[in-house]
Amino acid sequence: MPMSAQTWTGELREGETDQVRVQLEEGVAYQFAGSCDRNCPNLHIFIEFPPSRAILADAQGIDPTVVFAPEQTGEYRVTIVMRECANELCNWSLEVSIATRPPNP
Repeated sequence: MPMSAQTWTGELREGETDQVRVQLEEGVAYQFAGSCDRNCPNLHIFIEFPPSRAILADAQGIDPTVVFAPEQTGEYRVTIVMRECANELCNWSLEVSIATRPPNP
């Protein structure tokens, strides 16, 4: 059965990265919605399946969002990159939920 929504939060300096791992099921479309406080105009998220290390989907901006349907069940890695931060630290969040729209092409 697909997961319910999960949310992660953190703080990063400009140029720093953080990672979360999420279990995804083959063929289920998931929405990855990133957000950042008003001090960071450019947050980047990208999704990888660790065995291949290939970037499978990505988005960037103030509130980056991507819909992704994995071709294989397993643990995926989501990397959060703080491209810009106007303060010493900026707050970010990532919510992963079942998508209500089709995957990004």
